[in-house]
Amino acid sequence: MARRAGIALVVTLVAGVALLPAGPVPAEVTISGGGSFGWGRANADSTRNVERWITGAARFCGSYHARWRVDCLRDQYRQVVPRLPRTGPYAAVAVALSAAADELDSIAAREADPARAPARLTEGGGRQSAGTVRATAPARQNSANRAAAAVIDRLATQLLRSAPAGATRDFAALSRAAEGAKTLLRSG
Repeated sequence: MARRAGIALVVTLVAGVALLPAGPVPAEVTISGGGSFGWGRANADSTRNVERWITGAARFCGSYHARWRVDCLRDQYRQVVPRLPRTGPYAAVAVALSAAADELDSIAAREADPARAPARLTEGGGRQSAGTVRATAPARQNSANRAAAAVIDRLATQLLRSAPAGATRDFAALSRAAEGAKTLLRSG
């Protein structure tokens, strides 16, 4: 049996989600205990990982009061981007998430509550914001949520349009995962 040259990383599985170290991801990751998923082509395993990262961001942000959610999504999307490759089919996902994070950053800055200090968000399971997150001013919450929902709509559309040939179904799952964040914004 030929030995495959490459980088082997130990990937920790928590609740079925592969947690990769921050930073650029190699073209193929070997999961301890067997198996691998590759970034070089769109495939169901890689797409599921990205989908879990996106839904995990919405779940994490949804555990906080609505005032924190717009900037929390920005923070969480920015944490996903470095985990994605710079080339191949998932590079377009990184570009779309980065653009959405930039737009959410503008909304959060414009609609920030000057009476509330930015905070670092943490969750019992160890997930946390990469930095501080700004609260939205109560009087501007509805307009901030509408603007953020429009950003999420554009993100979902970009994810659908970035699907390589043969991966439309996989990228549709990413689009649906992104749209899940709109529920958070409407419930605030």
